Amino acid sequence: MIWNAVNIDKIMASLPPGSEWLLGFNEPNYEHEANMTAEECAKLWPKLEATGRKLVSPAMAMMNGIEWMDHFFGNCTGCRIDAVAIHTYEGTPGGTKYWIDQYAKYGKPIWLTEFA
Repeated sequence: MIWNAVNIDKIMASLPPGSEWLLGFNEPNYEHEANMTAEECAKLWPKLEATGRKLVSPAMAMMNGIEWMDHFFGNCTGCRIDAVAIHTYEGTPGGTKYWIDQYAKYGKPIWLTEFA
């Protein structure tokens, strides 16, 4: 995973050879995590595409994640995104399913990369 924009070029240069997938930014919609705007992520996305790997969207925390992701897709028109990553901290299967269903609107496979 590319966590945020700090040292992105150095991190990109050290990706393991032969890896097939690359995850986008970690909870950029949350100020205590990557804390990036959708516009910033969209601007950096071509760097991730240049790796030739399959790409998983920025991983959204639940709060305002749908709104943030709508802005990301709106600013990243033409971007290659092979799957959508989400984090959900619901305590029940039904709560987790609710969030998965919300992100299904993007028409991509869902990667649930954090849950509790």
